[in-house]
Amino acid sequence: MIEYVAQASRLKQAYQSCMAGDVHAAKDFLRSLEPAAGQPDDRSFLWHYLDRVCRTEPDGATLTGHVGPVYRATFSPDGKRLATGGVDKNLIIWDVASRQKLTALHSQLSDVDTISFSPDGSAMVAAGCDGNIEFWDIATERSTGLRRAHNSSAGAIFSPDGRLVASTGHDDERKHVDGPMLESIRLWDPATQEVIGT
Repeated sequence: MIEYVAQASRLKQAYQSCMAGDVHAAKDFLRSLEPAAGQPDDRSFLWHYLDRVCRTEPDGATLTGHVGPVYRATFSPDGKRLATGGVDKNLIIWDVASRQKLTALHSQLSDVDTISFSPDGSAMVAAGCDGNIEFWDIATERSTGLRRAHNSSAGAIFSPDGRLVASTGHDDERKHVDGPMLESIRLWDPATQEVIGT
């Protein structure tokens, strides 16, 4: 009975690892459940299912680190880093070549809906459905400011020269005849984090 409980525990760990995208750990748990030579093969349907999933998913192809849905993935201008964000309020920066997490930045946004790198890759701006935008310094891994940009559902992007950030969002609570809220666009100076035009 004790061996059965231990096998069930390892199968559960294999399942959890597989669902979290950690194929290497899932394979290790599955290998620990393979019968020794001459022993009966009592592996379950779930073992065979997970084994098949692990064989079709290349090691390292799935980046794991977020809790919950991921809403945005954006490459740095040089293509060497990837920033991801989602419902867990984290901005995770990954090394593309090694697929390793470089850092996880905890945002003050309600969630991370959009991310944009500055053209030189030294800064980022992120926006959330709460209408806020947040500026980040990549070198220090610090938020340099949180600004109320819109009433709700903000998006933000750096200009190609890096001298402006454009934000979009819902600001007018009135509705059009067909239903959607009006959108507005604001231009920001990323150095001062002040609105310079709408």
